Amino acid sequence: MFRVYLAGKMGGRMGAEVLSERKIATLLCEDAGLEAVDPATTESLDPLSVVDLRMNYVTMKSYVAKDEYAIRTCDVLLVLTGDTPSEGTGLEFGLALQLGIPVVLVAPKRAVGALMGFWNIKADAIFPTVEEAVDFIATNYAEV
Repeated sequence: MFRVYLAGKMGGRMGAEVLSERKIATLLCEDAGLEAVDPATTESLDPLSVVDLRMNYVTMKSYVAKDEYAIRTCDVLLVLTGDTPSEGTGLEFGLALQLGIPVVLVAPKRAVGALMGFWNIKADAIFPTVEEAVDFIATNYAEV
């Protein structure tokens, strides 16, 4: 099955917001016949708390290794928060570029030209909604 890695800013956001955003993306992927790979599912996010990136070195190193392995097993990287980059998402984006994995952004401001940066240039496609991004992935990349 065609695998889509869900990337995006988590730190500093409410757990419920992050989990909801990723659940919607996962369901849309499933409806399109794609397999969503969501690193947040194994990181014990508390819906009632802000996602806190203060953790020890060993824990962060394990998250990075897990995420890098997952990206290497995926066919496309879908950035859910393309208008609000994060350090982790930037590194995931860079790894995808290095591996030749397409990168698709959900970035309403970038999609209409209201925000410009390196991501606009390096992304394979930019969309204002996750629905449009998933449809594009299913239509243009997945072996249907």
